[in-house]
Amino acid sequence: MHPSMDLLGRKLLSSLASAGIYCSAENANRLVSKRLHKKSRMNCCCRNSAYPLTMIQRQFVPDGLVAWERPFLDYEPVEYNLDELANDQADPTTPGVQFRFNALDGSVDRRSCMGPYFVVNGRPVNPVGRTGLSGRGALRRWGPNHRIFLLFTRLNMVEVSYNLLQGDALEFTEFLSIQDESGQWCFPSVFSDKPEFDVNIDFVQQLKLEIVQRSTPEEAEKIIQKLKKHHVQVARSYYDDARNTDNAWVEIIAYEFGQRHQIGRFDFESDNNSMHLQWRHLERSPLDHDSFR
Repeated sequence: MHPSMDLLGRKLLSSLASAGIYCSAENANRLVSKRLHKKSRMNCCCRNSAYPLTMIQRQFVPDGLVAWERPFLDYEPVEYNLDELANDQADPTTPGVQFRFNALDGSVDRRSCMGPYFVVNGRPVNPVGRTGLSGRGALRRWGPNHRIFLLFTRLNMVEVSYNLLQGDALEFTEFLSIQDESGQWCFPSVFSDKPEFDVNIDFVQQLKLEIVQRSTPEEAEKIIQKLKKHHVQVARSYYDDARNTDNAWVEIIAYEFGQRHQIGRFDFESDNNSMHLQWRHLERSPLDHDSFR
């Protein structure tokens, strides 16, 4: 429940629940997170030419030949490995025998949410199928690359008050969204070597600074520490990312944070908002850039 909700608001929610037109923001969040699994597992997006930010063309792969089980005698994809990544801790362009695929490899979890994957000639094989391009591409890791999505929600009580008998809980639920460099809105996300939530990731630490500007350092620290206790993994799946290749791919992990985090009582729509955060409504798939309005 929204931490700043007054008695009238609590009575209002009780009435909505009795009428069967309201479920908690946490439950609404779970409903949304189920859509994560509806993203195509046909490698549709990552078969589009050209490879992002390059002139490299993928080999055309018909829908019927995506699966490795289907013979494709003329399949000879070009290889692409981006040498200069923003993070110099990326895997080398040649995987070699030093990696422990399908296992926890030091600080890097190379296990897939889809189960054990094949390793051929020292290279992991995309478990979904062909992509028209071999190599590591622009991803940091050979094999699975873990992308963590953070789902923060709050209930918009103003809209609930005006729309008592219309719609469902999702219409009243706002999701914390971030504006990327292109101006599009999306869920906060970060790549991690392990599919686990950690309060030390850059986004959470930057969020802490935003909260400090609106409260106190002590209160901000308490809120961030609550994220450790009050988060639930709601989805984990292969993701049809445009950067995927035959040997490197993205897997998503979505964590939801219930109302106990108290972040929902802060508004970020101001000029003093370096992270470009806003509470927005969800319109379509939560992983699409144009999901919010």
